[in-house]
Amino acid sequence: MPGIVYLFHNQSLPGIYRIGSCLNSEEVSHLQTLNEGYYGDGEFYCIYTKDCENHELAVRLIEEDLERTDKKVPGKRFFKLIASEAIQLIDDYVELANKPMYKNATNNEDGIQALQDEINWMLASTVFHSALLSYQGEEYDHAIEKYTEAAELLVPFVRNGKVQALEMSATCYESMGAIFKFCKEQTEGNLLSALNYYKLALDYDSVNAEKEVADAYYSLGSMFKNPPGKGVPNYEKAIKYYSEALIIGNTALGAHEIGDCYLHGGYGINKDLLLAVRYLKLSTDDTANYLLGTAFRELRKFKEAKECFGVWISNVELYDLKHEVLYYCVFDAFEFYEKHDFIFPQTIISNRDIISRVEEYLNEAILIILNGAFDGNAYERNHPYVIEKYTVLHYFRLVCKNQND
Repeated sequence: MPGIVYLFHNQSLPGIYRIGSCLNSEEVSHLQTLNEGYYGDGEFYCIYTKDCENHELAVRLIEEDLERTDKKVPGKRFFKLIASEAIQLIDDYVELANKPMYKNATNNEDGIQALQDEINWMLASTVFHSALLSYQGEEYDHAIEKYTEAAELLVPFVRNGKVQALEMSATCYESMGAIFKFCKEQTEGNLLSALNYYKLALDYDSVNAEKEVADAYYSLGSMFKNPPGKGVPNYEKAIKYYSEALIIGNTALGAHEIGDCYLHGGYGINKDLLLAVRYLKLSTDDTANYLLGTAFRELRKFKEAKECFGVWISNVELYDLKHEVLYYCVFDAFEFYEKHDFIFPQTIISNRDIISRVEEYLNEAILIILNGAFDGNAYERNHPYVIEKYTVLHYFRLVCKNQND
């Protein structure tokens, strides 16, 4: 039935408003008088009205919305909100109630349910976009609150197979996972929260969630293998999480890190070179060849060690990391070749650019050793350990010169 939705306010009640409806403007004036003395002191003023094709339904839905958000004054038909918010609510719900399909919805339960579904979808979408804005604005706690609310509001639509609801739900859980993984302190609790949210995203057919679950397990493993600050590593726990990453699909990194743990041992596990080789062979990461070479060298399988070091050294032009461990690894590999009188890989000695870079790395490694940055001990230039390194550098230069003449 056509009528008017009105908004009353009493100046003695700041932040309190009355929303109702009636048939015409004469009734609005009459209702103003009736409300005086009912709640608060002084006069009630009508500050906004809106014509509506189904005013009773519009007010009913507005009241349900405000009750759901705890804005109803207990025992009264008054609500705690600001004027602009009240006016926006009236405009939104009147627009919905004015649709032809809802014209006679007051006594039509199917019509009421259809309208309620549309309203709930509008609410879920609004909350979802509010979460997105908070996430983009780096208001992470508020974003988590809104993503959680949006996910709950989307549940009925997911059950009904609404594709957009599935996609939005996946985004909610993926985003919350990302917040706990990347935007909060790296603790086991936060990373486990990230993992749980990514697992929930899997339930909504997320195309990215499986990789994110694997990466979350990998991050948990890394936290225990290389703890921040002065934390003590725990290889046993690290392997547990890396293994989960490996099972789900993070093969290259998961296998690499497990192999590295077994190669060095300690921190809760025994050194096991055979297990190290087994896992490092599963890795597709280029740097795994250096670790494999190290494992084979300790197993005294020098032929296999030479092949692995050779593959790793051949890719040295790919490494552009200013990192002391990398410099030392390059040196370590070439020292192995020099001690066992192996020929350096042809891919190295036939490329002057690569020769130049390797020589740079070898020189840098010597400086690191002299300065004590690698193992904490600063050595003099005439120390046997340093002379040994200079011998490798000289041998490298000599071999490259002879094979390129």
